[in-house]
Amino acid sequence: MSVEAEACSFCGSSVHRRGRAIAAPYVSMCKDCIAATLQILDGKETTDPLRKSLFALNPTVLHCAFCGRGPGDYAALVSSKVGRGICETCLDAGAMLAQSS
Repeated sequence: MSVEAEACSFCGSSVHRRGRAIAAPYVSMCKDCIAATLQILDGKETTDPLRKSLFALNPTVLHCAFCGRGPGDYAALVSSKVGRGICETCLDAGAMLAQSS
């Protein structure tokens, strides 16, 4: 497993400590980042100060890091300041996986 997959690709925290919600080759997202991006996608402000500074609904990243969809292929994409983005479809899948684990 790559070093990048051992840490959340969005906030950098250990996925072993925080809990991995979703993963793809060379990219993973912890449960806390899933929760924060869901809040942002719902038009709410996240209460987590670290993640509040990490994410934006107006994407600077154009492709989803998990499925590779580009502009026109997704309804919404939340981007991070570390150069990663996640589309609403992958975010919903990650949220379902996080709830089931």
